[in-house]
Amino acid sequence: MLRPLLDVIGAGAHRVSEMAGRLGRPASSLSRSLATLVAMDFVRREIPFGSDPRSDKRSLYRLADPFLRLWFRVVAPHRAALAEAPRETRLAYWHRQRPALEAYAWEELCRMAVPFLHRADHPLAPLGPFEPARRYWRGRAPEVDVVARSVDGRHVLVGEAKWRAGPLSAAEADAWLARLRAATRVLPGIEGCRVVYAFFVPHGGGRVRHADMHLVDAGTVMGVLR
Repeated sequence: MLRPLLDVIGAGAHRVSEMAGRLGRPASSLSRSLATLVAMDFVRREIPFGSDPRSDKRSLYRLADPFLRLWFRVVAPHRAALAEAPRETRLAYWHRQRPALEAYAWEELCRMAVPFLHRADHPLAPLGPFEPARRYWRGRAPEVDVVARSVDGRHVLVGEAKWRAGPLSAAEADAWLARLRAATRVLPGIEGCRVVYAFFVPHGGGRVRHADMHLVDAGTVMGVLR
């Protein structure tokens, strides 16, 4: 059951109910195999910010390794075609999946960097250190890519991670900030905290017009992860 689970998770089934539907098995029968894959570090279990990991039913399961994600998105579904197709066809399969793979890898790197931002020469540094960052999702509420509480409990970092070409324009920053402020209203457990917003984008040099809004570029992210 381990390999079929990897296949369906790699193909985009992240909820247990989705996996069970694709495999034609009861959801309860997958628990042990999922726990094994998590223990082996093939799969990562995600829970939303503010949730209890022992009881939350909204867990998502994703392949932990970016090269495994590449394999199960690009190679595994097209092995026969890739073996016989010319170079142009193989590249077409890759380019079709590349944006989503790169975007998720960037989002993951941004969350990994948050607990180390206090080491950076960055305006967010004095507000940290921050706890490990999580995503937030619930029903039809807007998803948030990065949420982390400072260790002293005084601040909450709410962020958007976008893999994009070129710097962020002032108009785009305003639109993103409005979206994040709306999403913040439903975040659990942040009462009494000062909320600061961050946009994680590969290229610096964008324009921001708000004191509670910060840009974090790839140089900062990769610098604190070294």
